[in-house]
Amino acid sequence: MAKLTAALTVLALVACVGRPCQASYGYPYPMPSPSPPPPTPPPYTPTTPSPPPPAPITPSSPPPYTPTTPSPPPPAPVTPSTAPPYSPSTASPPPPTPITPSSPPPYTPSTPSPPPPPPTPSSPAPSLTVGYYQKTCYQAEGIVRDAVRDASKGIMAGLIRLFFHDCFVRGCDASVLLDTADPNSATEKFGIPNLSLRGFEVIDAAKAKIEKVCGNVVSCADIVAFAGRDATYFLSNKKVYFDMPAGRYDGRDSFINETLFNLPPPFATVEQLKAGFASKGLNTDEMVTLSGAHTIGISHCSSFSDRLTSNSSDMDPSLKSTLQQQCQSNSGSDNTVVQDNKTPDKLDNKYYKNVLSHEVLFTSDAALMMATDTSDAVRSNAMDTNQWEEKFKAAMVKMGAIDIKTVADGEIRRETHHRDQHERGSYPATMAKLTAALTVLALVACVGRPCQAGYGYPNPMPSPSPAPSTPPPYTATAPSPPPPAPVTPSTPPPYSPSTASPPPPTPIAPSSPPPDTSSTPSSPPPTPSTPPTGLAVGYYQKTCYRAENIVRETVRDTSKGIMAGLIRLFFHDCFVRGCDASVLLDTADPNSATEKFGIPNLSLRGFEVIDAAKARIEKECGNVVSCADIVAFAGRDATYFLSNKKVYFDMPAGRYDGRDSFINETLFNLPPPFATVEQLKAGFASKGLNTDEMVTLSGAHTIGISHCSSFSDRLTSNSSDMDPTLKSTLQAKCQSNSGNDNTVVQDNKTPDNLDNIYYKNILSHEVLFTSDAALMMATDTSDAVRANAKDTNQWEQKFKAAMVRMGAIEVKTIANGEIRRSCRVVNAN
Repeated sequence: MAKLTAALTVLALVACVGRPCQASYGYPYPMPSPSPPPPTPPPYTPTTPSPPPPAPITPSSPPPYTPTTPSPPPPAPVTPSTAPPYSPSTASPPPPTPITPSSPPPYTPSTPSPPPPPPTPSSPAPSLTVGYYQKTCYQAEGIVRDAVRDASKGIMAGLIRLFFHDCFVRGCDASVLLDTADPNSATEKFGIPNLSLRGFEVIDAAKAKIEKVCGNVVSCADIVAFAGRDATYFLSNKKVYFDMPAGRYDGRDSFINETLFNLPPPFATVEQLKAGFASKGLNTDEMVTLSGAHTIGISHCSSFSDRLTSNSSDMDPSLKSTLQQQCQSNSGSDNTVVQDNKTPDKLDNKYYKNVLSHEVLFTSDAALMMATDTSDAVRSNAMDTNQWEEKFKAAMVKMGAIDIKTVADGEIRRETHHRDQHERGSYPATMAKLTAALTVLALVACVGRPCQAGYGYPNPMPSPSPAPSTPPPYTATAPSPPPPAPVTPSTPPPYSPSTASPPPPTPIAPSSPPPDTSSTPSSPPPTPSTPPTGLAVGYYQKTCYRAENIVRETVRDTSKGIMAGLIRLFFHDCFVRGCDASVLLDTADPNSATEKFGIPNLSLRGFEVIDAAKARIEKECGNVVSCADIVAFAGRDATYFLSNKKVYFDMPAGRYDGRDSFINETLFNLPPPFATVEQLKAGFASKGLNTDEMVTLSGAHTIGISHCSSFSDRLTSNSSDMDPTLKSTLQAKCQSNSGNDNTVVQDNKTPDNLDNIYYKNILSHEVLFTSDAALMMATDTSDAVRANAKDTNQWEQKFKAAMVRMGAIEVKTIANGEIRRSCRVVNAN
């Protein structure tokens, strides 16, 4: 556990803060080989701002940036097919008359060597144009190119990554540059995927020089875009040059909790990659094209350790053997390796050849061969270097037009790190307070506290209370009669725990449970979807007939807070690697932490309930009941007690326990509360759950509490449709002078009851999270919300069926699983 501190700080791909590498989170994620520190940026000497920028002119090429001895007037424009050779100088002439559009700026290097012709990019957004600063700051692009040229290759790779991470969260608006003014509402820069971003000092230096020369006319967002373009140019040995349209304004908002779900990680599947890029307006071919940036840099071994285990991937055996040796560490350090061992510091198409030869590190890279369209694109890019270069240029331009800000909703910052005329606070004090904020991320992992972090779906976060409600009377003084024959799938047995069990009988075939003669409860059970082969109601009737009662007794004797935790534990288990109890496994190797230590799972509760039930079952029946089934039974029973015994259903069993568990699979598989409705649909669909089931299961948000940091973005003026009275109340409750992250109940009407009040709260705009409010943003989800709000019984029946369906996600069988003796460790071989 002592060694896990580092593993947890780096998460899936390791945030290498203060180290000469780039964490491989986000797309693309260049992680440059270590290089000397960058040059010291020039001092910031603000001058009198220039007048506001004029309306953009028709696309034209800026003149060459060639200061020093006064240069002659700019030469006549060159033909549009010739990109400018690079040649800096030291002084700038007075702004010339704008040159004719379409020709890139001519340069005069010592050894002229023009790069290949620029691409014909997709049409930029209406307010973006090439040569936007021709009249207001014609030197702008040259200044940025100078600053990038003087940086190391490592920083150049970081600038490409900075451009991607900026555009994929809130659009290309430089929100990734903003420092945190309020420690209770940290910015994107402090999100886990961004902790290892580099290149900020290059942006600062370019901005300072532009401010000095031209005043406040060039946006930080455009500087980031120019820098990404210029880094591409230098890292490709000047082969990849293109015009970057400009005219972006800088965003005013930036939230830490929007980073994780918007940046596709390297363990994503091909369908997840497609969906992630499509949500940004980029098609599948553009996704594959931009992935080519994976040809540069290094990666920490923890980011692909799941692919180094025997038979766990299609990685080239020779490469796997080499990586196993390079990643071996007796000191607990997380070693690094190059991503492309052929041309690690060169931006080229070798990446695609590595994909074809199974010589890539990440799951997401190998996944490109798992679909016909992506594999065709990989082969095409591997075959034709020029084609890939042209497509990369166009894709970079198109990405640079994602969700751009205009004068109506943006500004041109005077400083890269702060909004204009905004209370900035004490930066050192803010940074000191951010430690807690960073550990909790979007929804705050409340380790060691009586709450559940609200990350994942659903995210019950029980409100703390002095003592839980009194559980139903337990009449165990007189022994119950012998167990009845197994129940029919439609009728749950009455809850009447007994005190002794006979020797385990011969196991029956899981698909044919015998009939039952037990009584029927007052509430009719649902008719769940047919479970997959291997799962059956009454599965343990002959091998451990008291198994379900033992679990129910253990759940009944715990608090409401732990019960809510058990529902969440069931969700988090099934959404990562299927319902296989992989979430229970402790870490044996600190270099390969398990799901339990992923950020979304740091606040999971209820492990002790599972352990207690397992211990009793092992004592009575031996090693016949899987931990995965115990988790499923516990989720069902917690639902029963928290709903005041209104929601009971049969839970089919027969799951086997998984043998693998990886920390880096948690973040992207658990939809967070800041997801959009389309992201929620896609996330649940990837698990085989439809839209109505997603809305139904979201009803578990009716219980518990949340930290204010998880919805602080919805408390700012005009930033959400939240009920004004609720917003005012929450603003008062969330205010903290001590830097604490306060908590509030999620449902202020029935916070500890599992009911359909959640849907009524959505309709009255009284929900906390973006993902809750988002359910009204599509016709099918809003219709489902209204139906569930109107009919309590209907929602209860649907919730039962949806829990059963979720419990069948990617179940393990005897062929790829086991029945653990201890739920926290895999069985010894």
